[in-house]
Amino acid sequence: MKYRIFSDSNAELLTDLSTISSFVGLVISLFGLGVSIFLIIEAKKISRLFLGKARVPELVKDLKNAYQEISDIMPNFEKNKNEIFTKFLESKSLVENLEKKLTDDLEKKKCKTYKSMFFKDKYFILKHRKVEFTAAESWVLLRELSALITSITEFEKDLKWN
Repeated sequence: MKYRIFSDSNAELLTDLSTISSFVGLVISLFGLGVSIFLIIEAKKISRLFLGKARVPELVKDLKNAYQEISDIMPNFEKNKNEIFTKFLESKSLVENLEKKLTDDLEKKKCKTYKSMFFKDKYFILKHRKVEFTAAESWVLLRELSALITSITEFEKDLKWN
C-alpha cells in the first residue's frame, strides 16, 4: 500500500513552483548584489569628495607656504641651491598628496604635469629623476608651482559651492 500526500499532478505542480521560486530568488539576489555594488561605488565617490573638501584647503595652504619659502630664497640661487631643491621636492610631495584628493581630472592633469618636471627623459622611454636644477629650470618650476596654486585655489573655491 502506497500512501501519498499529494497526487501526481499536484507533485508536478509543486516541483514547478519550487523551480519558479528558486529562479525568482536568484533574480532577486542578483538584483540585491547589483544594488550593493552600486551603493559601495557611490559611497566611495562621496567619501572622496568629502576628503577633498576637508584636505584640499590645508594642502593648498601648505603649498602656498612652500612657494613663499622658495620665492624668498630664489634670488640667491647659487648660495641656496640645495635648500631650493629640497623645498621643490617638498612641494612635489605635497602635489602628489593633493592629486589623490582631487576629483577634477583637469586639476589632476596639472598636478601630473608639475610632477613630470622632476624627471628627465633618457632614451625616449626611460625617465630618470633629476638630481639638481639649473637656475633657469628652477624659475620655470617656480612659475609652474604658482600657476598650479592659482588653479587649485580656484578649484577650492568651487568646492565650497558644491
